[in-house]
Amino acid sequence: MIEAKDILSFNFYTYGQAFKGSYSGMRYLVQMKKRELPLPEGSEEGAKPPVEKYFFVATWPEPFSYENTDESLIKKVEYPFKEESYHDIIDYLNGIHKEYVKTE
Repeated sequence: MIEAKDILSFNFYTYGQAFKGSYSGMRYLVQMKKRELPLPEGSEEGAKPPVEKYFFVATWPEPFSYENTDESLIKKVEYPFKEESYHDIIDYLNGIHKEYVKTE
């Protein structure tokens, strides 16, 4: 079972670093990303668009790295960048890992 210690602390992600791990046949990536949002209507010319932070989470089957896995095998989800989402990510990873367990 994946626990908070297995994906590092929430604070780790505030620096924009990615964390990659594996569990029970599944590899995963957790990262804080940023994207620009559209300017609100009536914004001044030259105004900077607001920026949204979010968690990007990807899972894929072992044995390959994220970069060397066929894109069609990678499942991606996003969560708002807040501490509550950090715990939702742990729940998500624990739930989806069953899809990666090999049964022979």
